[in-house]
Amino acid sequence: METFSISSRLADLSIHGRRLRSSSDELERYYDLLSGGEKAIANRFATDELRERATLSRGFLREILGQHLDIPADRLEFEMGDKGKPRMKPPLIFFNLSHSADLVVVAISRTTEMGIDVEKIENHRGHEEIAREYFTTAERAYLRSLSEAERVATFYRFWTAKEAVAKSHGEDLSFALKVDITSEAPHSRTEYWNLFGVFALSVAIPGEY
Repeated sequence: METFSISSRLADLSIHGRRLRSSSDELERYYDLLSGGEKAIANRFATDELRERATLSRGFLREILGQHLDIPADRLEFEMGDKGKPRMKPPLIFFNLSHSADLVVVAISRTTEMGIDVEKIENHRGHEEIAREYFTTAERAYLRSLSEAERVATFYRFWTAKEAVAKSHGEDLSFALKVDITSEAPHSRTEYWNLFGVFALSVAIPGEY
């Protein structure tokens, strides 16, 4: 099992992740941790691979939260907050989850809401369409000033940061238009990592952007 943990400079955040690959025994163990509703959601996916990833993602979330709270993972309860963001019931701890390809990451804090986003880094022209729709004028100008290799890496740093900020506020992607990563404000409330040379990862805490 490939798991890892990262310490953040933001508040008391901790980040935990794992690759979504497992033995049949581990998959069964994670499946047994899920609630009936979570099992139903996982079983709706069209392929075995997607069903397994959904099971591992949710089971990993329960496992990590249970370890932090010293509560059996299968006894944890969740509900939707006012803006549709999942939270614990009762809200004993703050968390957020993101996954991309075969990687899932979970951010946890006892003191603050947060957002986390991970994206597999890929070089394709879809970046330009996303930038036109969700990036500010300053962000697009900055990207155009870079070399092709720098542009792809910076696109993912900006994109994951904007998604993490939106999630920290419980908002959808339209909120990303309000966030200019080239300005000073986001740097004190966001943090970025490149994982394994393949994934871009950002976390954010709420604040004025």
